[in-house]
Amino acid sequence: MPLIAHSNLPSFTRLQQEGETILSKDRADHQTIRELHIGL
Repeated sequence: MPLIAHSNLPSFTRLQQEGETILSKDRADHQTIRELHIGL
């Protein structure tokens, strides 16, 4: 499940370096995905 980066937190960069799929908010807005909102 890709994560959506709503901000420039360093956590998103670190997760991406570890192999997680991170989408920008703009890219996510144009995809048909079911959202799961989790606060970091």
